[in-house]
Amino acid sequence: MAHKPKTASAASNGKPSAAAKSNAPDIGILIADVNKSLDQMKSNDTGNVKLNQRIAWDLLRYRETTAKPVAYDVMRKDSTALTTWRGNMVRLFIGKSPPMSGDITADMRLASKAYRARAAIVGNAATFIVAAGLRGVTSEHFSETLNCFAVPPVMLIPHGYKAEDNLEEALNDGKLVPLDNTSYLMSTRNKEGKRAFREVRASLAQCLAVFNEKPPTPAQTAAEEKAQAAIKGANDKSAIAPAVIASVLKNAGIERLAYAMRDAFNADNSVPHKRTDFDPPVWDALMNVARRIMSIASLEGAAADAKPANGSKVAA
Repeated sequence: MAHKPKTASAASNGKPSAAAKSNAPDIGILIADVNKSLDQMKSNDTGNVKLNQRIAWDLLRYRETTAKPVAYDVMRKDSTALTTWRGNMVRLFIGKSPPMSGDITADMRLASKAYRARAAIVGNAATFIVAAGLRGVTSEHFSETLNCFAVPPVMLIPHGYKAEDNLEEALNDGKLVPLDNTSYLMSTRNKEGKRAFREVRASLAQCLAVFNEKPPTPAQTAAEEKAQAAIKGANDKSAIAPAVIASVLKNAGIERLAYAMRDAFNADNSVPHKRTDFDPPVWDALMNVARRIMSIASLEGAAADAKPANGSKVAA
C-alpha cells in the first residue's frame, strides 16, 4: 500500500503547513505523474481504468498534505464548493485552458478540445476523492502494485439496489473491494415486486455514478414502497410456523431434506431450471440455503484475509 503522510487533512486551495512540508510528496512530481498518466490514456498504452485511479491518488496525496481543508461533507452538500475544488485541481495539475481569442485557428480548436478532455478526467478524479473521502478512504487505500483503490462496497451500490453473492458477503463482513473492474451482482425489485438483477463493475466510474445520483422522485419512492409491500405480503404467505419446522426436522432432518431437494432438481435433466420458475420468496430461500452451505464449506482451509494499513479487510 502507498505511504501516507502524517498530516491527513488538506485544502483545495490552501498552502502546505510547516508540519506537512516535511512529509509531503513534491508537487512537481505529482503534476508530472498526472500528466504522464493523461498522455498514456490518450495513446491507449495501458488500462485507462487504473490510470484514472492513479490520477485520483496523486490528487489525494496532494490534498492530504495541504492545510485548512474544505471538508468532504461540505463539498457534498455545496455544489459550488465542489465545483471550486474541481476547478482548482484542474488548474493546478494541467494549467489554465489555452487561449481562444482573436482569430480562432484549427490548431487552437484542437488544443482546446484536448485540454477539455484532460480537464474532464482530472475533474472526475477530484470528485471521486470527495466520494471516497466521505467513506473514510485515504491514500493508503491505493495499491501501487495493483494500481487501484480498495473501497467500501457501498460506494458501488445504486439507490434501490441490494448487493448479492460475494459483494453482499464483503458488505456484511466489513471488507473493502478493489476497483479492478470486477463485475458484481446486485438486485432490485420492479413495480410488481419481482426481483430484477444487474451487474456493475467495480470502477471509479461506478463510484461516481452512485455519488452523482439524484434523490429519488416521489413516484420512485411510491413504486419502491409498493414493491416492498408486495415482498412483505409474499413473505407473510410463505412463512412456516415454528411448530411445523420443528416437526419436519424431527421426522426428516436436514440430511433427508437435502437428498429430496437433490432428487427433485435432478428428476429430469432434459428440463432446464430457470430463476423465473420460482416465486421470489422461494428463490430467496434457496439462495439463503446456498449461501449458508458455501459459508460452511469455506470455513475449512480459508486463507487469512489481506488487510490494508488501517486494518480493514480486503475482499478476496
